[in-house]
Amino acid sequence: MPFDIVAFVETQQATALSGVAAVADQIYRVSGDDLYVKARAPYLGALLQLGVTTPKYCEVRQPSLLIPYRFYKAALTTVVDHRAGLSYMFGRPLPLYEGEKMNVYLQNATDEYSAIVAWLVSGKCPLSIKDEVDPTHEITGYADSTLTVNIWNDVTITWDQDLPEGRYAVVGMKVGSYLATCNPIAARLVLLDNPWRPGVVTTEITADKTNFVNNLTGLDQEWPLMPEISFKHDQMPNLQILSLTADTDHVVELTLQKIE
Repeated sequence: MPFDIVAFVETQQATALSGVAAVADQIYRVSGDDLYVKARAPYLGALLQLGVTTPKYCEVRQPSLLIPYRFYKAALTTVVDHRAGLSYMFGRPLPLYEGEKMNVYLQNATDEYSAIVAWLVSGKCPLSIKDEVDPTHEITGYADSTLTVNIWNDVTITWDQDLPEGRYAVVGMKVGSYLATCNPIAARLVLLDNPWRPGVVTTEITADKTNFVNNLTGLDQEWPLMPEISFKHDQMPNLQILSLTADTDHVVELTLQKIE
């Protein structure tokens, strides 16, 4: 049940229903507002919608999708928990057309910043699959890296722990960032020997290498056992982080299950 997350950001979204620019991506083909769906992940498993003050709704469109998927659930960029704007559908994902471009159209009552994050999944993931997970390790890491806004930033993580020899599947993830006034959106895992880019909604941390402002665990942070989303003890993963602000300090927690 591996998955990727991708994003769309517009700095001044028009009040009329219009397309949102796709964020440049190393894994997915992107051209302007178009992001092309891969055959490996032809379902929409979740969608996060953010606006500054007055988001209305967004639509996911494809040429072969006769009726767009419309979402009214949204959160403000200023709230602590952005997951208030998360529509989570992993148990019943919506089908997409592989190979076709995907667009996000958005309407806002104000010309303002808007951001959409989409979870593209390989198939259905009922909650019962998550219940079968048997974690074996919890590790933490940090990074001091100033982000460039509105792009996926490559962030190298310094890990606080060393793992015993073996291979580990990632079954949970939590990421936080810090700046005096920060608006982190999402983070995704970079596995050194794997092209998948799974990720989560990010939250704030109170200061450099300190606790998360919001400690509630969300559905996006608990993953099923996915052998594809794994790494060897000597090939520790890094992150890509997307933010509306130039955040400077980052913390990550990974829940792991040893599989080899």
